[in-house]
Formats: sequence, structure tokens, C-alpha cells
Amino acid sequence: MIQALPLVESGAADAFGLEPRHLALCCASHSGEPVHVGGVREILARAGVDESLLHCGPHPPIHDESARDLVRRGASPAAIHNNCSGKHAGMLATCVHRGWPPAGYWSPDHPLQREIGATLADLAGVPTSSIDHAVDGCGVPAFRLPVTRFAHALARFVGTDAADGGRSAACSRLFRAMTGHPELVGGTGRFCTELPRAAPRPLLAKAGAEGFYAVAWRDDSGRGIALAAKAAGGDTRSRDFAVTEALHQVGVLDARGVAKLAAFHAGPLRNHAGEPVGRLTSLMNLEPR
Repeated sequence: MIQALPLVESGAADAFGLEPRHLALCCASHSGEPVHVGGVREILARAGVDESLLHCGPHPPIHDESARDLVRRGASPAAIHNNCSGKHAGMLATCVHRGWPPAGYWSPDHPLQREIGATLADLAGVPTSSIDHAVDGCGVPAFRLPVTRFAHALARFVGTDAADGGRSAACSRLFRAMTGHPELVGGTGRFCTELPRAAPRPLLAKAGAEGFYAVAWRDDSGRGIALAAKAAGGDTRSRDFAVTEALHQVGVLDARGVAKLAAFHAGPLRNHAGEPVGRLTSLMNLEPR
């Protein structure tokens, strides 16, 4: 969602008539279902960008049926099916609007990536020079921050006083897009889609690679609160369980919401015969602040 801020703050989203559903895709790690692929193509078309400029690389859709449909049609996965294609489409749209060269938009030296890094540093409250980066699976810089500073950035992002200089309106616009269209942020059966649906309040929920997860919401006064989690082993099972359990313990998810997320939480573990053989249990004990 922070990578999408320049798209909104620059005026590109308005210039190209992007709707909330498009903005949700620009913040997504989507499943490559037809609704996702079609939406990304709309973003590119409205910005006048050719699909061939997507640098994220091809992989089969995460959604099994969509992947099987490609095989049945004899088609090969393309960059548009990449779970990050929406983010890349938003980046390309920003470059077109700002007059920046689309070539190399993924490079850490490109003005777009420098702006994204500076925006993250501002929200996290750290010097830009302190943020290192690696290369993400989709090719753009993956910025490195302590988990607590990223949580701080998320809390400022969703708070009604997100930042100075009018940034609050841009953050709120992306927050509404993500919470209003969780099916576009993730996809069918995905934790990023089912978690917001299970929460009794608007909840921003977004997975990252290697067991990272970001959750943020507003309290009744409009103050931003956030949870950032990182599974040391990089797996999704412990990550999704820990996020669900933590949100339950601090009161964001009630018992009904947790029950809706049983498949990601303490639902029974089954063997290949379908028999329940165990369940995950929590060793966490969090105190709400």
C-alpha cells in the first residue's frame, strides 16, 4: 500500500480515472483470477501502457482453477498473471503521469523507487539512508525495516492524521480501497480476503513474502493501530495462525470472527484420509495496550 502512495499523491490515479477496485489491485498480491487479470489490464489501458512493459515476470495464477483454465486453453502464464502485476501496473501509471521513463521503473535508482523509499522512511519515522533493500521476487526493491518501525508506518498510514502535507487523504483513499475490496487484494479462499471479512471493523490486511504480514485498523477515535508479524521460518501456516490469534487476544476479532478463520487458525489438522489428527495451539499471551 505504501508502494501505491505515489500513484495517488501524484494525481495519476485521478488523471487515469482509476476506481477503488483498481487501487485495491495496485496494493494486492492477487490470485490471478479473471477479475484480477481483467482489472490490471484496465489500469494499463487507462494509462496507455503496453502489457509487455510489466517487469514482474510470469508465474501461473495462485488460484488453482484459473491456473488449470490456462492449461486447458493451451496458454502460458504471462506477467499479467503474476500476483504483483497490479502493483507494477500502478507503478507504470505513475511513471507515465510524472513523465518518468517506464524503462527500469523497478530499479532502486529510478525516481519512482527513490520516492517510494523516502515515503516509507517518512511514515516509519526513520532516515531514508537507514533503509537498506534487497530485490523482491517481482523485481522491485524490497525495503528492509525493523518490524516495529514497519508497524509504526502502518499505524500512521491508517490513522486519520496519517502524515503532514495532505498525505492523510491519499492514505485514507487506499485504506478504503483495500478494506472495500478484499477479494481483489487476495482472492478466493485467501487469508488476505477472509481476514477483513471476519473482522467487525474495516481492517487492512496484506501478506508479504517469507512469512511477513501487515494488519492495521482505526480505533473509535480514528487513531491508527497496526500489527506487523514475521514468521522466522518464512512459512504461511504459523504466520496466519499467529496473526489471527494476536488479533483475537487484543480484541479486534471476536469468537465469531475467529471461527470464520478456522482454516487459518486452530481448525483440525487432517491426514490424507480426512481424519482429524490434531490442531494448532497458541503459546502467546498478549496484553492489549
